[in-house]
Amino acid sequence: MTANLEIRSIESASATEIYISATPGEDAPLQDQAREIFSGVRDILCSKNASILHERVFSTPAATKTIHQARSEAYGDLDDGVTPSFLVAAEGSSGPIAGVQVHAVSGDRPEVIRLDQTGCGRILRAPGCTLLTLSGISAPQAGKNTEQAQVMMEMGESILKQFGADFLSVPRTWMWLKDILSWYDDFNKVRNDFFTERGLIGAGTRQSMPASTGIGLGPDNGGHCAMDLTAVLEPSDSIRFLQAAGKQQCAMEYGSAFSRAS
Repeated sequence: MTANLEIRSIESASATEIYISATPGEDAPLQDQAREIFSGVRDILCSKNASILHERVFSTPAATKTIHQARSEAYGDLDDGVTPSFLVAAEGSSGPIAGVQVHAVSGDRPEVIRLDQTGCGRILRAPGCTLLTLSGISAPQAGKNTEQAQVMMEMGESILKQFGADFLSVPRTWMWLKDILSWYDDFNKVRNDFFTERGLIGAGTRQSMPASTGIGLGPDNGGHCAMDLTAVLEPSDSIRFLQAAGKQQCAMEYGSAFSRAS
């Protein structure tokens, strides 16, 4: 049995980025599927001298413990202590693992960012560019869904400030929202108010919101929401915010505060 592995690479003057999508190859015991997936990812990373920037695991909650163990055993010292974003997906035809996504970069290994002694992100220093990534920022203990969203945004902001940055330094977020259709308007209000209070949007501003994707999957910690993001620490003022792109119009027209990706 082998895992299905798809690889895409982007070359630039700063680094080579590698994007890996992995799914189980066939119906097999969970432990075997997980081992094959993470062994395959490890082999790709080693062959390209690459380190992980973002990683996401889509599975049933019951599979998380087994996946954690298989990942740790397969990665060995490639595991830098940053836990992937574990996201709840329904069991499919191949079993409880829906898939794994990895965004990696070749060259020097990124520095690990910790929150309460737990790895939550990375800093990549490449020629002419310094990037910060955060994974699975979530506050399941904060209360109802909107309260969790508020604290999640504040947690992300707090980490950014430790490195002299804020949400104006963020070109891209991923918002993982459990039961997204039941509270998307409420989530948008939290995010809109947060960005307004910090001067990203509103009268007299440049409407400088990160591009974003809202996905109807929640974190496996039982919370209502989680956030991944990428920030540019250097060079400063290098982000161009697009309110509309291609056939996509400004998201503010339907009450959502994010720019368009390009």
